[in-house]
Order: sequence, then C-alpha cells, then structure tokens
Amino acid sequence: MSLYMLQGRYTKEAMSSIITNQEDRTAAAAAACESVGGKLVGMYGVQGQDYHIMAIADMPSLQAYMALYMKIMQAGTFETMKTVNL
Repeated sequence: MSLYMLQGRYTKEAMSSIITNQEDRTAAAAAACESVGGKLVGMYGVQGQDYHIMAIADMPSLQAYMALYMKIMQAGTFETMKTVNL
C-alpha cells in the first residue's frame, strides 16, 4: 500500500453547500477511497492555504489512486486538486 496526500480547493458552489448544510465530507471521502480498495487515513480542513482540504489515503496502487482521482474530478466538487506521493 502507498500513501497519497490530496489537497483540494472546492468550487464556490460546493463550499457554499458544505457551509449551508453543515456537511462533514469525511464519510463520503472514506467511502470513495474504499470503492477503489483503499483507506482514508485522515481528512483535514486547511486554513490560510491555497487549498480547503487535505486528505491522506492509503491506496493499493497508483492505478487505484488514479481511479479515485478521476471519480473525484468527475463529480465537479473541486476546482483544483494536487497530489503528493508520501
């Protein structure tokens, strides 16, 4: 298994929805990781940075991580994302 850190910046619409509905997106992030055979290690809000969240995922392979990345991008929730291989 390999660790990946994903940093994401929500779209304005997604951030507004999260704030209005007081959503905790951790369960959804964990389910997305599990859907490709991985595990969410942690997800954190980030203040004063270029990104809104940082998530660390333990993935069985780069292919599994890229499948997760594509699912996330397809959803349209983030305007930008960055991956750091840990």
